[in-house]
Order: sequence, then structure tokens, then C-alpha cells
Amino acid sequence: MNKTEPLVSVIVGVNRDDGTLFQSLKSIVNQTYVHFELIIVNDGSSEEVRSVVDDILDKRIVLINSPKIGLTAALNIALKESNGKYIACLLYTSPSPRDQRG
Repeated sequence: MNKTEPLVSVIVGVNRDDGTLFQSLKSIVNQTYVHFELIIVNDGSSEEVRSVVDDILDKRIVLINSPKIGLTAALNIALKESNGKYIACLLYTSPSPRDQRG
């Protein structure tokens, strides 16, 4: 990784796993651009979201557990916690191509 590459903050609000969460999050972790943080706000779900995130061992993942507040508020929390020069929002039902550039 080139230290001069800008950090990208990928933000996600999740309130349940419809069976695609693991694949969607892995599609971000497996990107060819590696200088990013993945901030996931668990928007009031049971343990299912936490369990899926725990199965993905990656130090770039930040999980924030929240009571049910809605997608917009969850994304605002993630945005406040972000450190990136750029922000990308993942709608987790759509896995990202391996070389996502915008």
C-alpha cells in the first residue's frame, strides 16, 4: 500500500441480514484498492449482523452497534466516525465489483 494514497471511508447502515450481508462486506474487503476503512452501523438488529461481521477478520472494519434509529441516522453516525478523504456508501444488498472505482 502506498502511504500517499488517500483513505476512503466506506460507510454502511445495516438492520438485518437478508442472506447477502457476508458476500457484500467481503466484496469491499477484497477490493484491489486497500487504503480504506469499512464503518458498519448495526441499526438495532439482533446478534445476526454482529455475527456476520465477526466472521470477517479484517482490521479495517469498525462495527458500531446502535439502537434502531433508521438508515439515514445510522449513516450519519458512520459519517461522523469516518476518517477518510473520500466517502463511499454501500447499499449492502449489492456486492461491489473487485475493482470498484466510483
